[in-house]
Amino acid sequence: MERLACVNLFELPLQLLLHRHPDWKKLPIAVLDRDTSQGLLQAVNWRALKLGVRRGQRYGAALSLCASLRAGEVSTTEVNESLEQCSEILQKFTPTVEPCGDEPGLFWLDSSGLHRLYPSLQNWAEKIIAALRTIHFEAAMVVGFGRFATYALSKASRRTVVINDRDQETRAMRQVPLARIGFEPEVSALFEKLAVRAVGDFVALPGAGIRRRFGERAYRLHRLAAGDLELPMSPVAASERYERSVDFDEPDSHCESLLFRIKHELDHLLQKLAERGRALRALTLVFTLEKHPARHELVEGFQQKIEPAEATLDGVQLLHLVRLRMESMSLVAGVVRIELFATAVRASATQLQLFAEKPRRDLKSANRALARIVALWGNRSVVRAQLREGHLPEAQLSWEPTSEVLAPKPRARIGPRSLVRRLSARPIALSYDPSTLRPAQGSGRVVRSGSKRNPDGWLPLGAVHGPVEHALGPYSISGGWWQQEVARDYYFVELRSGAMHWIYYDRQRSRWFWHGQVG
Repeated sequence: MERLACVNLFELPLQLLLHRHPDWKKLPIAVLDRDTSQGLLQAVNWRALKLGVRRGQRYGAALSLCASLRAGEVSTTEVNESLEQCSEILQKFTPTVEPCGDEPGLFWLDSSGLHRLYPSLQNWAEKIIAALRTIHFEAAMVVGFGRFATYALSKASRRTVVINDRDQETRAMRQVPLARIGFEPEVSALFEKLAVRAVGDFVALPGAGIRRRFGERAYRLHRLAAGDLELPMSPVAASERYERSVDFDEPDSHCESLLFRIKHELDHLLQKLAERGRALRALTLVFTLEKHPARHELVEGFQQKIEPAEATLDGVQLLHLVRLRMESMSLVAGVVRIELFATAVRASATQLQLFAEKPRRDLKSANRALARIVALWGNRSVVRAQLREGHLPEAQLSWEPTSEVLAPKPRARIGPRSLVRRLSARPIALSYDPSTLRPAQGSGRVVRSGSKRNPDGWLPLGAVHGPVEHALGPYSISGGWWQQEVARDYYFVELRSGAMHWIYYDRQRSRWFWHGQVG
């Protein structure tokens, strides 16, 4: 049998207002759409209700009825952050969680199939309410069968209720005061004039008349209450984990170098958040330390939680907070691993726009840094590569002084990705043994044979890299008769170490040269 539960965070905006002003707890309070005398009251607590204050009144009019009324605004961003925080908690108890789009603070939960995980549905519901209290939210919860029935009963209840009989649920639903249902104030006033005071009275009214007189939302609630409309669950997706980590080859305890690594990972984290339309509400840094030299055991990792004043995508602001925290830390050993965990909330359109407009590379700052280097070390201390027309490989590239950083303009890649070839500005002569490696005349390959000195083959880069295993070539270049004649046979050689090198045989000098590496 399918079971459904409804969690009701009592007047969520009011609870958020009390979190901000705990000293208002024993006073009449209200939530405004804007903090002016003409602002409309969106929610009021029971103390204000007893003094005649109602939803929909102007703040100035409400003050004339209750001089001690306290009121304030609660932003949509603040509400959304709280809803997402509550959703994450509820998803720990059931994977199917659907927030109510019309009334923030209401959630439907699928409670089917949980009897193997919890002693009873009552126990399950009590654990959920206790978990919500840990983040300072009070809620009521009703476990039943129908969407509207659990909704109405949760609005009328202040505790946890588990209903095991459908008929009992229907009878209890029909007795719920209609004022508890989320109608607009003017609609509630009209029902009061018509003496329609309970859900049972509301269900008894003709649906066509409700639609014509009270609108589509009232008609939809009427169909749900009468059982003529059953909507499937529309659960929210499980929250995505936003995290990054970096491991160190050597333990590091210097604040500046640690900050540099954190900044790199933080930039990637913020980029991912922005792509998902999220902003960072809190950043948790987990440090893993090296083995303690005296005790020969791993020092337990520790964590630092950093919370900006509000959710943000500003990397500079976050890094400044990280720097302040790290300067106050005392490391008993070097750091070998850092993990970053972000608590995310929905980002505002302004935050996303500012993040999109902010370039990932600050060219002006880079140019200022280059100017300082040039002033210190001279005009040719900063150069950039420039392609040239040239016959020989080393003549096809030149280095020119520069004083500015240009934004890259990569060309579209067509076909397979080519290997990177690292060239030496001047070819380097190699030690060689003519009996072990020599060009084969007209054969298009390298002939290799053993020798007394190197019976396993030629060692062009020494014993550390190993002998030549495979060679591909020759690729001949000749010319230069107008200045100095050149005749080279280029080969790609793979050493036993796995490295691929680019070498050539100079026919004019009868010598081998190393010209670059491919990788």
